[in-house]
Amino acid sequence: MTDETNAELGHSQRINWFPGHMKKAMDEVFEKLKLVDLVLEVRDARMPLGCSNPEMERRLGDKRRLVIFNKERYADPANFRAWQQHLKEAGLPFLVIDALDRLSTKKILSTCRELLKTKRASFERRGIRPPPMRLMVIGLPNTGKSTLINSLKGKRTANVGDRPGITKGQAWIIVDSGMELLDTPGIMPPRIDSDQRGLSLCAIYAIRDEIPGVFRVAQFIAQLIARQLPAEAMERYRFEEIPEHGEDVLNAAAVRYGALKKGAEVDWNKVYAGLVNDYRKGALGRLIFEEPAP
Repeated sequence: MTDETNAELGHSQRINWFPGHMKKAMDEVFEKLKLVDLVLEVRDARMPLGCSNPEMERRLGDKRRLVIFNKERYADPANFRAWQQHLKEAGLPFLVIDALDRLSTKKILSTCRELLKTKRASFERRGIRPPPMRLMVIGLPNTGKSTLINSLKGKRTANVGDRPGITKGQAWIIVDSGMELLDTPGIMPPRIDSDQRGLSLCAIYAIRDEIPGVFRVAQFIAQLIARQLPAEAMERYRFEEIPEHGEDVLNAAAVRYGALKKGAEVDWNKVYAGLVNDYRKGALGRLIFEEPAP
């Protein structure tokens, strides 16, 4: 995947979202890093690499880290399998979970205990009761960190929402007598290196729609749908023939959403919001935003 899609749409303004509260949160993360045994980094399975934060990784240094892939239900299966193989070969420790399924998230606890067993054994050899494992949960906005914590805890502890930027502060959460989690706000990279990545992060709602404008997000998604999921678009928007361009998808969506005004005008804001919402609900199939290097 390249910036070709965005170039076709005639956009050149680079998307970045790193407000002051994110910089403050990133600084606070590293102030507290010495207090934790392991970092859990939550990523959206649709963007296994693009959902990383290179600046965060750089500053984590050699601190132990386990990547948690969430939202697999929205990811293209073949693409995600290829990414998993790629990351295994790269030696990245990771788990695939569903943050909404408590049984699924329990895999995290057992894996963390396995990763930290040597450290805990050193306490036991000295006749000292091991202290609770302390884990820090990090990730981009809207990757499912708070949902994951609530699932591990078994009740709603962290704030959960359907838009990025819900968690504002940092708080310790006791999972059980042997484990504590430090919840942190979603933090974007200080710089997004390409329009393709920026728009992809908008599409999966890691970045708020108002940052680029919902029209740019909708046009980007429509272009990908025309290329990757024309059959799904035909079914959803009742095309008579396979759509070839994003514009075809948007025009059909205007009819579907009843966005045609008197005088043949179109309420494009209604079209854009409807199409973006359709994709995020899973009604338009599973798009590929990035592919592993061959």
